[in-house]
Amino acid sequence: MSPYRDDDRPSRPSSARSPLSSRLGAGGRIALWGTAHFCFYLVQQVAELAAPVLLVLGAGWWALPHLLGMASHGAASVDTASADSGQVHDMLATASHAIPASIDLGGHVFTAGGLIFDGILLMALAAACSTVAAIAAREI
Repeated sequence: MSPYRDDDRPSRPSSARSPLSSRLGAGGRIALWGTAHFCFYLVQQVAELAAPVLLVLGAGWWALPHLLGMASHGAASVDTASADSGQVHDMLATASHAIPASIDLGGHVFTAGGLIFDGILLMALAAACSTVAAIAAREI
């Protein structure tokens, strides 16, 4: 049983459109939502391509000095009597310290953590654009 009486219900015909869509007409509405769908879908595609690249580059850049440092300490503790182990230790230590913590390109500072964070943000942007593109596709 409805709490409303028949004459208390808001009367809105099922075919009524919002003021914006009535002013634009069918062609304008399709053009507007089609353009929105295109823009959001394009951003989604670019973000889906760039996000894994940034994540892999950032994770590799972060992990490489740590792995070289562990290998350097392992090489030093394996055999201290051999002359080669000292050279391997020095070479690995030099290589791990040669990897920069940040890179400055054109006034932008890139770090391993920053690339990982940007990759995660791009994944969130791709998800948001996918949602908005789906809504825009339904409105067309």
